[in-house]
Amino acid sequence: MKAKTPPPNIVGACTGLLAPYVPGITPEKLVEAIRNLDMAKKPAMPPSAQPLEYLTIRQAAQRLKCCEKQIRILLSRGELTRARIGKRGVRIPAGCLARLEEGGLS
Repeated sequence: MKAKTPPPNIVGACTGLLAPYVPGITPEKLVEAIRNLDMAKKPAMPPSAQPLEYLTIRQAAQRLKCCEKQIRILLSRGELTRARIGKRGVRIPAGCLARLEEGGLS
C-alpha cells in the first residue's frame, strides 16, 4: 500500500522540528524522503507469522525414533502441542519436536 502525501501543515511542522538536526531540510525534501522510504520498505513477515512445518503423529514418532503410542502419551500429558485439523486430524509443530530432541524424552 502506497502512503499518502501528508498534509502541508503536518509537513511544515515536521520540517520545523527536524530543522535543528537536519540542516537544509525543506518540506519538499522531507516528502521525497518519505516517498523513498515507502518504496524501500519490504513487507517483512514477523517470526510468528512465518510458515511452520507440521508433522503427523507417525512422522513425529519416526523423527524421535519412538512408537506412535509414546507420541500420543506426550500429547495427552501436554508435553507436545498439537494442532487439530477437522475432528480427528492432529498435527505437531516441528519446533516442539526440536525442543524435545534437545531436552530428551521424559
